[in-house]
Amino acid sequence: MAQTGKAFVMEESARLAVADDACRVSFNKYSGVQEWGNNVLFLWVNLGAPNSDVVNEFFDEGREVSWFGGSRMHENTPVLQKLKDIGSKTNLEKSSSEGIVLWCRKYTSDQKTFSPYVCLGRLSLVSVDPSSQPVKFVWKLMDYESILSSKDGKQLFRDLSGL
Repeated sequence: MAQTGKAFVMEESARLAVADDACRVSFNKYSGVQEWGNNVLFLWVNLGAPNSDVVNEFFDEGREVSWFGGSRMHENTPVLQKLKDIGSKTNLEKSSSEGIVLWCRKYTSDQKTFSPYVCLGRLSLVSVDPSSQPVKFVWKLMDYESILSSKDGKQLFRDLSGL
């Protein structure tokens, strides 16, 4: 069976970053955000999750996506502050060594499971609604045009987003 979950993505990313097979990564498999030491963050988005309190969805023909912080996160939670800071910087500096990377997967009701995670590239911050609980973010997909420039990328994006 192919490795497609969050644990595999995290371990493989760490392995490639340090080129050391002895490297082990610690992460919370229930968290929707993973911080790396170099101001890079991974956002994990589940689409179409059954019985979910929040609905992550794409807007503006897929150029934007919503993401909600965890139920215990609030406007001043350090990781949410970091997301706001780095996401806002990314709007100003298109070539930055810091960044936020989007990973999405879609629930398939016929199989009653999630599809593998798919990387949809870099994000920049559009808006934050601190009054919503959990805190709602809207992100712009910076690599949208690049993803849709190939037939396979376009089909993968359509399958995932439903657009």
